Amino acid sequence: MKAYANAPHKYNYRGQEVISPNCFWVRNVFNNPETKYKIFKLSIKKAFIRECKKVQPDVIYALDPTMEGRLAVELKKELNIPVVLIEHSMRKFYNDLYGLGKYEHIYKNVAKRTDAMVYVSSPQKSQFEEITGNIPKSYIVLNGFVSENITTNRKILSEDPIRLICIGYLEERKGYPVLLKAMKYLKEHSLHNFMLTIIGDGLNRDDYEHTAMEYGISDCVDFKGIISHKQVFEELCQSDIFVLPSYGEALGISYLEAMNCCLPVIGTKNEGISDIIKTGENGLLVGKGDVEGVCNAIEYYVEHPEKAYEIALNGKETVQNMTWKTNAQEMLHCFQEVILNK
Repeated sequence: MKAYANAPHKYNYRGQEVISPNCFWVRNVFNNPETKYKIFKLSIKKAFIRECKKVQPDVIYALDPTMEGRLAVELKKELNIPVVLIEHSMRKFYNDLYGLGKYEHIYKNVAKRTDAMVYVSSPQKSQFEEITGNIPKSYIVLNGFVSENITTNRKILSEDPIRLICIGYLEERKGYPVLLKAMKYLKEHSLHNFMLTIIGDGLNRDDYEHTAMEYGISDCVDFKGIISHKQVFEELCQSDIFVLPSYGEALGISYLEAMNCCLPVIGTKNEGISDIIKTGENGLLVGKGDVEGVCNAIEYYVEHPEKAYEIALNGKETVQNMTWKTNAQEMLHCFQEVILNK
């Protein structure tokens, strides 16, 4: 509550003025989409209209068709400004947040009224088109990442223990239950020693730490919590394998950061990252919830270090141009098309 009260309504970001009206929302409390939207609309609408009339923007760029996007398309006619929506989540996020059948009609209606819909991966686009149908103007613009330009001369998979690393919010869909089970299996059956570093925090952290104790792997699992971006890259550069068996993931940026650090990565099939990773070429993909698959992928890298290094090099080359600058250029092209066709 203190942080909410102290949140600035206006601030400067790299020379750009940002107006940021506050909206009160408690995670896992306001889960009815209509209730949540009414609170959001009451908090935002007046400031939104005032700033649009003051600045007279060429386009409104909004996230989340159940909230910001919904308000934008409701006001589109009044403001006479085209609307571009971007989706960063998968359907699981909305299913977990609202429940099946409670948001789909809202989502479909808003998506049909927008001037363009932007997705960050083709698996994500396919999922949402099951709700919306084909949107006449839709784009796929892949996420980018920021590199700290940290270099390392350390050769992967050359020391004991083998250092695994995972980055993400501590919740089930990130695959932590799968990963902890895999660590238990590896400790009991592998000929190698492993150390898993988990970077991130979340509501389930205590549960996962307790699970690690129950599995007898607390000595080889290090929960780092939230650390600086620079420290994240330092940890990546000291690791051997990046593994994130998440699902409901539109396109995880941590995969790109790990690939840029020349780490062999392990992701999940049919998720957003499958747009980037081709198994056996620049990474490995396993099935959703597949503990054995995760173990096999880790062991494959360990048993074939030369192939792992080749895959890591290919991964680094794959993401070289996936910067936020490239992302911005593609988004600019999208905006220009929408404005021209206004």
